[in-house]
Amino acid sequence: IWIWKAVCRRSRKLVGWYIGDRSEGSLEKFYEQIMDWPTKTFCADKYAVYQAVLPYNDLVQSKAETITSRETILPKDTGLQGLKRRSIVVNRSIDMMEVSMRLFARFRVNGNINELLSIFR
Repeated sequence: IWIWKAVCRRSRKLVGWYIGDRSEGSLEKFYEQIMDWPTKTFCADKYAVYQAVLPYNDLVQSKAETITSRETILPKDTGLQGLKRRSIVVNRSIDMMEVSMRLFARFRVNGNINELLSIFR
């Protein structure tokens, strides 16, 4: 299972994701979801499928440009064990991962985790 993520570099907010695998087909499905957005640049690592799917003139392939995305999406203190690397924990339920991503995007990345915690107090 792979989570494709889109992050606004200016606001550092999670603006979209697609849960699938790391294939060209999954990236195509994700790109279909975000292709109409006013995106100017796609920053990605050097994985070959990016070149096959994303517009060449809009693609920057460099690990240096993906650091912000990684830090924003899954900082070490999130507690979302099902979203970490396979060597640590794997959540095999796509539906559960989708719910986790929605909560994570809403309260951890794009909002305030205390807002979520106050529901349970």
